[in-house]
Amino acid sequence: MQAGTSQPLISTDNLDFIEKVEGKIKQGEPIVILLRHNNQNGNRTCFLVRNNDEFHQVLQKTLPKDALSAFFSPFFAQGVVTHELKDRVMFLEKIVQDDEDSIVAIRLDTNNFILDTETMKNFSELKQENEWFNQNLGVPVIVALLTYWEDNSEQMITAYVRDIDGQIRCGTY
Repeated sequence: MQAGTSQPLISTDNLDFIEKVEGKIKQGEPIVILLRHNNQNGNRTCFLVRNNDEFHQVLQKTLPKDALSAFFSPFFAQGVVTHELKDRVMFLEKIVQDDEDSIVAIRLDTNNFILDTETMKNFSELKQENEWFNQNLGVPVIVALLTYWEDNSEQMITAYVRDIDGQIRCGTY
């Protein structure tokens, strides 16, 4: 079973997983992929995938027991940063802080598919979030929660890299 859910684990070589991600890419949607590395003390890499070649590059970066979570539209917000978008996100942040979730803003004006601290910002304080949005007015963004712990749905799917013996197992993230 998938950790924290009632669903069975699926593998990254599962055709349904591959077809779902490739289908969303074909629709022209930006896909955010979170790669959680097994036994690396919480080390994660995020990707902004826009084509199948990038998706397959992500798959090639995985090791046994790694977890890949792919996030699809609809996101909380997608568009150019304006004061109105900032106000909407600030309101959402107040709501989700009660659940200890955090909002992530991802800049879409990058050609890199590996997201770093310049292209992806995870907010821990409302003041920090307000400053970032004020400094990035006019920049195209996606604003989302990366809820990799939830069951697979139309908005996201998590798959695991098979262990060296071919079994599908969760790692230690």
